[in-house]
Amino acid sequence: MNPEVEPEITFMRALEEDVVSNFRAYREDTVSQTARRNFIRSECAYVEGMVWFFKKLVRSHIEDQRVSVDGEIKLYLFDFDFKVARSGKIEKKEKRLPTIDNLKALLKNCGEIYGYEVGLGKTGWSELQDTFRVRDRIMHPSSDKAITVSEAEMETGIRGHEWFGSERSKLLQILKNF
Repeated sequence: MNPEVEPEITFMRALEEDVVSNFRAYREDTVSQTARRNFIRSECAYVEGMVWFFKKLVRSHIEDQRVSVDGEIKLYLFDFDFKVARSGKIEKKEKRLPTIDNLKALLKNCGEIYGYEVGLGKTGWSELQDTFRVRDRIMHPSSDKAITVSEAEMETGIRGHEWFGSERSKLLQILKNF
């Protein structure tokens, strides 16, 4: 692995430790709404961080000319978009995508670039999407019920976490050995 990404690896480990710690807290008190919310939030933060990290690794492969990709994929991976200013000058601007869309694009494009099968059709993918909907609801509540995470939502979040862990491991192994 590229030594330049060592700080990011430390960062990703910290996010992963949050998920593990919050899952442990949930297992110790399965009725705690705080533990449930903390697990959901930390899982989503971990996914967001991993998307950023994987995009950085793929960009380094492009820059090192280990892989070649089309322009549209480069724009996506480098998080850029362009706009035309009133003056007619082309300006670069940062692109912001919803995490689930970003993850889907990352996995699909990495599958094509590196030649592996992506598990987007699997149940865990839909459960991860559901987990992000729960996270959005508890982060932007409109009522006291909005911050309640049900047992079914926790089970969905755990299965989404397991699916993501499998996809993460698969992609990390490919990127490390490429």
